[in-house]
Amino acid sequence: MPTNEELDIIRHALTGGTGREYRNHYCAAVEPGDLDHLMILDMVRRGLMKAGRTINDGRAQYFHVTEEGRAALARGGAGA
Repeated sequence: MPTNEELDIIRHALTGGTGREYRNHYCAAVEPGDLDHLMILDMVRRGLMKAGRTINDGRAQYFHVTEEGRAALARGGAGA
């Protein structure tokens, strides 16, 4: 079961904070020990997100919500 923080990342990837789904990406900094990046890599390992391309000379990376991530949000993600 995803944590509330993970559900917030999924929600942000899909809505950009607007409350309506219109996209599917989350851009995270790629820095040693960055907690957001480590959390998202764990979400990739669990099938909630998939890794996308890196940008800015490898200093940032896109991640995309999978169908499993969408289902997890639907199951436990009614909130802001």
